[in-house]
Amino acid sequence: MTRKTPSRIKPPQVYAGDTAAQLKTTCPTCGVVIMVQAQADKFCDPPDWQFWGYKDARWVRCRGESDGRAYIHFWTIINGNRSDRLAWINPTPDDAPAQKTLFEVNP
Repeated sequence: MTRKTPSRIKPPQVYAGDTAAQLKTTCPTCGVVIMVQAQADKFCDPPDWQFWGYKDARWVRCRGESDGRAYIHFWTIINGNRSDRLAWINPTPDDAPAQKTLFEVNP
């Protein structure tokens, strides 16, 4: 009986060219590549969430709205490196558009 050699682990897939451009998340306003994004109710709430970074090490770069959702692009310093992040702000019930009825959608 011969021993089978285990198969080698394949390296992770590396994307290049058009595929890499499709996979990158960028800020809708300034076009900077975003490292991390998340949904939040308010900016810096809850304050102890790691997504926001450290208290005195975050700076807002731009704000805007995309598809009816507000966002804040900010950057923070994590382990000595800059990390651009995008916080999608959840609309409050007062800000959310009212859902249309069936007869309003299909007259």
